[in-house]
Amino acid sequence: MLKTLWSRRCHKLDPLISRLPLRRHGGFYIRNFATQLPAATHNETLRKRRYWLYGACLASGFAASLFYLWYRDDEANGALNPHDFTSYRLVSREAVSSTSSLFVLRPHVGERTSEVYDNAWRNGVWSVQIKQPQLQIARSYTPLPPLDTSDRSNLADLRLLIRKHPGGEVSDYLHKLALNAEVELRGPRTEYEIPEQVKELVFLAGGTGIAPALQMAHSLLDRSFPNDPLRPRIRILWANRKAEDAIGQSLEPQQSGIWWRSWFGTASELHVQPMSAEEPPRSSFAAALNSLKSKYQDRLRIDYYIDEQKTFIDEDVVKKCLDNGDAETASISEPAHSHRRLLIVSGPEGFVNHFAGPKVWSGGEEVQGPPGGLLRRLNTRGWEIWKL
Repeated sequence: MLKTLWSRRCHKLDPLISRLPLRRHGGFYIRNFATQLPAATHNETLRKRRYWLYGACLASGFAASLFYLWYRDDEANGALNPHDFTSYRLVSREAVSSTSSLFVLRPHVGERTSEVYDNAWRNGVWSVQIKQPQLQIARSYTPLPPLDTSDRSNLADLRLLIRKHPGGEVSDYLHKLALNAEVELRGPRTEYEIPEQVKELVFLAGGTGIAPALQMAHSLLDRSFPNDPLRPRIRILWANRKAEDAIGQSLEPQQSGIWWRSWFGTASELHVQPMSAEEPPRSSFAAALNSLKSKYQDRLRIDYYIDEQKTFIDEDVVKKCLDNGDAETASISEPAHSHRRLLIVSGPEGFVNHFAGPKVWSGGEEVQGPPGGLLRRLNTRGWEIWKL
């Protein structure tokens, strides 16, 4: 009886079930997995899916192409970046001595590039690589601080103090370039991140090592308030072989009552004096130095030492700088742990090795290594030493 009633109900549902992918079997409806759409409908569905897939691939490829072109325009053909070489133009080259020149390089895209510089100045000491296209080699150079930050028109220019070294592939190439020639640069590369709460900086600079010293002075003093009593004090000891390379110092060295001992055991009373404000600068770089010293007043001091005049940075000179730093830091009312004192050495490899010892290789990379050289003989406790 029940089976008959169920059979009659199933027969009534047959017209509806026939529209679904089900089949009747022993009074039950089972999904028919073998059921297929008509051939025309099936082909139309596949065609639509294929068109949709083609359209999605084309849209994705178009979007990726636009992003790639935008990326390449912003990097390779636009702003300075650390991945690709960017084209600059040599707008001026001024000889500041018989061996060194001040180069001014200007990018083709100024606005985006000046933003890159702003980030680099905030991070610390940074450099750029310049390529020698014939030999396909590159060398790193440290840009000088901008002359006038209020003039936004030239903030994208890069100013580089470059010494022409005998046999130097890139420096020789740059000194032979004609004005308006194209120069390829890559960067910026951060060489040293300036920490917070720096109260004292002693910088030993040899030759063109003055560039990172001026970078640090610019970054440290520009990011602090002019009337802040805790504004950092910076002292730069700048050593050169010849008087003509000591840009910004007085032409005639004056006598000093202090006896300075040289590295080789000789002594001299000559102590080179900075150029006075009334004395006309010999170059735009000298003018820039005078401008920095005038801007920062007693917060920035640059002392000049010249080999051919028998004035040297010796152990007594460095010790006196460190002792003065200890005394000035002790007079500050803030907790001592908040004061950071930096002792940076920058210049040719022999100069750095003499004062702070050589860098070492570890894991395929050049790292700082322990302090050595002259500084190892001094009490540098409380000073953070860094070799550039």
